[in-house]
Amino acid sequence: MIISIDQLFDEIDRHFLDVSKLRHYEIFADKVRNIEGWFKGELFYLFASLEKDQAFRDWKYEIALKDILNRPEKGIIDFKVTINGEPIYLEMKTVLSSGQQGKSAIDASLFFDPNPSSGYIGSDAHKLAKIGQGYCLLFVYPFPQKLERWQRIVENFVRRMAQVNIDVAEISIPNKRYPSSLYISKLKVAARNLL
Repeated sequence: MIISIDQLFDEIDRHFLDVSKLRHYEIFADKVRNIEGWFKGELFYLFASLEKDQAFRDWKYEIALKDILNRPEKGIIDFKVTINGEPIYLEMKTVLSSGQQGKSAIDASLFFDPNPSSGYIGSDAHKLAKIGQGYCLLFVYPFPQKLERWQRIVENFVRRMAQVNIDVAEISIPNKRYPSSLYISKLKVAARNLL
């Protein structure tokens, strides 16, 4: 039985870092494709498998924000899992970290679009903050070649979100645990004073 968010993240890492999947990320990066639907489908499959194995009992996908908040509100939350009776809200995005000829080219605008309804990472943080808190899973492929640049982008994102009373913390560590083809960043997001 999964009893903590850390255990859930371990299951997500185990699923996506399985040797049989690593070549997928290399192909996605090589063809410069954003395959967010594939990642979302794999999460769906993982959660259904965990439910079948009775690792947790309650999960949902594509939940209307208005249904969570019980008031008119636009937006959809990707996933909700219940752990120890507590709802955990998850948003996910893919981040292609290579450009032409394999050069490192993380698009920082994915983080900083000022429009909270743009569909970018910032808009996911805004949605989660409306609920109170949650997590953004960022599937970064391949693993960032320029780790310092990745860390600067995340630090700048944290600062920008703080300016609009949203606290963000990267709770995963980009290290050798991750293969060269994929890094799964976990961002904890909360309305100010809840983090």
